[in-house]
Amino acid sequence: MSLPVLLALLAFSGVRRSARTVLLALTLVVALPTVTLASIAIVQAVAVVRTGGDTSLELVSELVRDDNHYRLYRTGANPDKAHSFILRRETHLFIGVKRVTEMKGFYGASDASLVAMSNDLGRVSTKPYNKYHAVQVFEFRL
Repeated sequence: MSLPVLLALLAFSGVRRSARTVLLALTLVVALPTVTLASIAIVQAVAVVRTGGDTSLELVSELVRDDNHYRLYRTGANPDKAHSFILRRETHLFIGVKRVTEMKGFYGASDASLVAMSNDLGRVSTKPYNKYHAVQVFEFRL
């Protein structure tokens, strides 16, 4: 947004009329895409605030250890097709900011579960969508 503002300030800073017209036209050319992209970002931010998170991921299960949240998400939820699942470690750094690490992706599954095997070991296991997909098991340190 600083470039359109700078161009507008230059246009009104005592330059000749022809230069002012060119600078104002250039301001509009630069400002329109900037305002459009900013509007899209604002609309998406409002949607995240209203829903409380990313609507493309559906939380299936969660384990909490210390400051880490291990979350298993379903992506592309469609009851007629195979799902994808993602295991993520989310650490809240401070209010409104978290560090997210994608630990593993699972594809071609109909369902998945996340369980704590012990105090320091977690396991994700999936059920295959059909005979062409295998059971997937992933163990990780909490």
